[in-house]
Amino acid sequence: MYRKRRRNIFIDDINLDSLMDILTCLVGIMLLVVIVAVIEARRVNVRMHMPMVKDPPENSERKICICKNGRVKLFEIKDARKDLSRHNLTPSFENAPKIVRDANSRNITDQYFKYKLGYDEWTEYGRIYRSIFMIVDERDDVRGDTLEELEESSSRLVKLLAKLDTRKHWIAFMVDKESLEVFKKTREICIKRGLATGWDPGFIKFPYTDRGRDRVKIPFSPRGELSNTQ
Repeated sequence: MYRKRRRNIFIDDINLDSLMDILTCLVGIMLLVVIVAVIEARRVNVRMHMPMVKDPPENSERKICICKNGRVKLFEIKDARKDLSRHNLTPSFENAPKIVRDANSRNITDQYFKYKLGYDEWTEYGRIYRSIFMIVDERDDVRGDTLEELEESSSRLVKLLAKLDTRKHWIAFMVDKESLEVFKKTREICIKRGLATGWDPGFIKFPYTDRGRDRVKIPFSPRGELSNTQ
């Protein structure tokens, strides 16, 4: 009986067109699924741990909590400004250096910061002016409260927050990337106290110079008389 010899099959004889069609369809389907998933994900609102925020009381004063390098400090410039302005001298061109020396001799500080005055002198349209400003810097002997310290009733910041009037004050936070946990804990303390809280996108670099909203210019009087501020 005659047996037919089996022909050897070579790679060129295999037709892969059907397999390629299947793979192409699968890749296309996967791309469509990814595109649809991305589009749907853009519509999803992810809610982080953010407590309900309330508006600050009308005409209330903003206090700033600076969260930096894993520590938090309360920044209260208003009281220091009042202390620095307590003098018996009339603001004038001639008295500007005396006012600065008198204020700086009193070494005014608060729980976290130290304050002093300085003055500028410049010429504008042929007239000489002086202007007094405040300089704020961090105290070398006091560091801010850590996350662990905020857990204690003896915390410096906790005591300061307890003194604030919820009807007259609210807290704005300045936060760096190393201080998110400290920020969360401080905000939690504020909310429990009934203090309204907010977020300040800026950041203060120390030493910080505060010239007020409007620069007060004291012109030079050529006859040595007391000058009026402008």
